[in-house]
Amino acid sequence: MTRISALLLGLLLFLSGADAFAQRGNPSFSFINSSGYTIRELYVSSSRQSSWGHDRLGQYVLQSGQNIWIPLSGAGGCYVDVRVVYNNGRAQEARNVETCSRRALSWR
Repeated sequence: MTRISALLLGLLLFLSGADAFAQRGNPSFSFINSSGYTIRELYVSSSRQSSWGHDRLGQYVLQSGQNIWIPLSGAGGCYVDVRVVYNNGRAQEARNVETCSRRALSWR
């Protein structure tokens, strides 16, 4: 096998492995507040769960244009539910958001 053939074969194996990883996926993502409003509460949970869990912001707020990393376990799957509460008390939700194939979620 020539050196170029070995390199091409190695690249092919790497890409097929990367594709398998993407399918298995890591559901963690960067949440970007693109809403134009300040978010005071942020909940992200596996779509398999029936509860929202804890507020990911805690005592902080997320201004428009800011982002926060949302670490998630792969055990929960690739689909999450997201709930935000804005400073004015209005809430907004999104269900069954697929996160394994993306690194960021821009919230509008």
